[in-house]
Amino acid sequence: MNDENYKAISKRLAEERTRLGLSQTKMAELGDYSLGAYHNYETAKKLPDLKYLITAQERGLDLLYVIHGRRSSESGSEALQGLMRKIEQLSEKERAAITALVDALAT
Repeated sequence: MNDENYKAISKRLAEERTRLGLSQTKMAELGDYSLGAYHNYETAKKLPDLKYLITAQERGLDLLYVIHGRRSSESGSEALQGLMRKIEQLSEKERAAITALVDALAT
C-alpha cells in the first residue's frame, strides 16, 4: 500500500470520527489505545488493525467508506457486512492471521 492510500484511509477515518461526533480520545478508547496511538492512524503513520476496525464498525463507523471511499449505504455492501460478521467470530489468533494476509495483499 502506498503513502497516498495511507493518507486517504487516515483522512476518511477522521471524517468518520467527525460524523460520529467523537473526539480522538473517544475513538482511541474504542480500541483501548492511547491517544497517541490513535493519532498515528489519523496522521497516516500507521493503519488501524482489524480488531480496532471491527470494534469501531460495531459503534457506527462506516468501514467500507474508510477502506474504499464508498459509503456502505451507496454500495449494497451486504457481502462485506457478512464477511465482517464471520471475522468477528474468529479467535484473536485467527484475526491476526487475517490482518497479516490483508496487509501482505495490500502491499
